[in-house]
Amino acid sequence: SVPHTCRALNSSHIACVGDQFCDNFDERKFGNHTCVPLANCTNIFESFQCRCLTGFEGSGDNKTDGCRDIDECTTQTDQCDDAYSTCSNTFGSHNCGCRPGFNGTGRHVAGGCSDLDECALGIHSCTARNSMCFNTYGSYQCCLTSGTATDTMP
Repeated sequence: SVPHTCRALNSSHIACVGDQFCDNFDERKFGNHTCVPLANCTNIFESFQCRCLTGFEGSGDNKTDGCRDIDECTTQTDQCDDAYSTCSNTFGSHNCGCRPGFNGTGRHVAGGCSDLDECALGIHSCTARNSMCFNTYGSYQCCLTSGTATDTMP
């Protein structure tokens, strides 16, 4: 068999001299691509493709707009329990946290937030003489034994 000779067409592609077969040039392997670090680079025939990592948007290419953080909280693509948690954007993701008076993961797909029984846990401020703690949804209420409300904590 006759050996084939390859020559560079440009910085990212090669071609065969003569009728012999040459392999596709892998831009990823040789670093001849323009994908930003926040993007995956995929080798395709005679080129490459950039795709931003999860949590980022853009072309992934540093010659255009690269990749920028998606604020899942403002775009409402977060996984937070809308009614009882808060969303905090992080670089490439987000965190969910339950509002005061609730506990749990904060994420609706993992149990969300449930009422925290401050009375049963003893984390209330019903300290007045003859006062009792009554749990309410997301809070509690302190009442005197005569039934008059003395204090409500949100």
